[in-house]
Amino acid sequence: MRRALPALFLFAFIAWNAAASPDEGTRNQQRSSLDLVTLANGKKYYFYASLANKKTWYEAKEFCEAHNMHLASPKTQEEIDLLYPAADNVRDDFWLLSASDAGQAAGEFKWHDNSSLPRDSALWNKDDKEPNNFGKGHEVCAYFHTNHGQKLLDYNCDFPYRCFICQLPN
Repeated sequence: MRRALPALFLFAFIAWNAAASPDEGTRNQQRSSLDLVTLANGKKYYFYASLANKKTWYEAKEFCEAHNMHLASPKTQEEIDLLYPAADNVRDDFWLLSASDAGQAAGEFKWHDNSSLPRDSALWNKDDKEPNNFGKGHEVCAYFHTNHGQKLLDYNCDFPYRCFICQLPN
């Protein structure tokens, strides 16, 4: 019986994981399994942070969409100011957002809803001359770093990031 006990636990763990498979649940069930945070703007967010399971911007976008959300789109400094401390509370790191020039001309940044994020926007970190990585042969995406000021930066969308923020649609 002593040897059978670990096997029983392993079987139960595998069965539980199979039952919790995203393929069998609805998107609402998937989303409800995530810890959403409601900020002062009334919007709900999910802060993804993983050292072991890094994701490119494209994979982060797919993750959010699989959970009926989209990558966060802080279109005002006030929204960035709300997200920044919440993200920093989770992890001091790079935090991907929805804006990118993916599928656009180099440097033509769009949020998830196709609204524009101009290169001369005050949301960009002008001390570092951001955005400054577009036009180098790859698509670039917006992020902020919790130890680099409450402004946007840009970098290669194919880079594997540890953190991103999903946002529940209104």
